Amino acid sequence: MTKTELENAIKNGESVWVVDEEENKIEELHFYKNNIYEFDKNDLFINKFWIYEFRKLFKTKAEAEHYLNHTNITRTEQLPFLTWEEFLDKKELFFTNKSGYPMCLCVVDTRLSKKIGLGGANGYFDLQQTWDLTEANFYKAYDECVRLFKGGEQL
Repeated sequence: MTKTELENAIKNGESVWVVDEEENKIEELHFYKNNIYEFDKNDLFINKFWIYEFRKLFKTKAEAEHYLNHTNITRTEQLPFLTWEEFLDKKELFFTNKSGYPMCLCVVDTRLSKKIGLGGANGYFDLQQTWDLTEANFYKAYDECVRLFKGGEQL
């Protein structure tokens, strides 16, 4: 809400909705004729008991709910843990690097031998690195996946 909209709501005895992010709820804030309030230079609305930020005051309950449910959404990504045996069974590990680029560690079956391949996985496979298909090489390849996942530069 703007300062003018809030002033008009107070003058008209209307209520507004305030978002309490710490409590993860919204509350209706009622105005009465004898309300004592002020505005400060930091876009804060101060009434008798509480201080509210303008950005957390809304004209309607629906607007307040929308703000509460759709701000500060976070996503936690994890690199899937895979053992050598699981890798041989699944034959692939999909993940995203630090930049969000899709990556794939997989078994590549060439005409001559099987290898471990690492590359992009966004609709096509651009092999960036290969290793012979051994347990020791799997751990080296998985270390490379961890490095890329944490933010190491691509090859």
